[in-house]
Amino acid sequence: MWESILNSKSHRAQRIISDPKRMERLAKDSFSLLRGKKNFSEVQSEAVLLINMVKDTVQGRYKGLGKKNALMIVAGLLYLVNPMDIIPDFIFGIGFGDDLGVLVYVISRLSEEIARYRQWKKPQEEQVETPDLEGYTVIEDCLLYTSDAAD
Repeated sequence: MWESILNSKSHRAQRIISDPKRMERLAKDSFSLLRGKKNFSEVQSEAVLLINMVKDTVQGRYKGLGKKNALMIVAGLLYLVNPMDIIPDFIFGIGFGDDLGVLVYVISRLSEEIARYRQWKKPQEEQVETPDLEGYTVIEDCLLYTSDAAD
């Protein structure tokens, strides 16, 4: 069932992948929806990773995601942000159930891809620029400028 839903969105997903502005808008809309719904709390981190993975792929930073899988992610996000899907989102209590189902399906289908992306992303997140503190002294957790240049 979920496969046919995603296939129905694939043509539109292809147009979005080829348009960076539309891709960015879809990512922002998806982030907003995920952040605001308690129903998604269990899959939120994986869904955010999916969004970042497809963004990094579209922007050329990540080369490990194939086009078919990128389209699957974008199609899933399109389904997520569409309020009038199989079960309209405004139906209290169950409206986001089908959206959650699509996300869980995409996450489970791409679990190995997600793991590879996580490994690729990890070193980038660990890189922290060390600030240039020459001329400063730490006194009780505060920085004090002590350069002799002012003399």
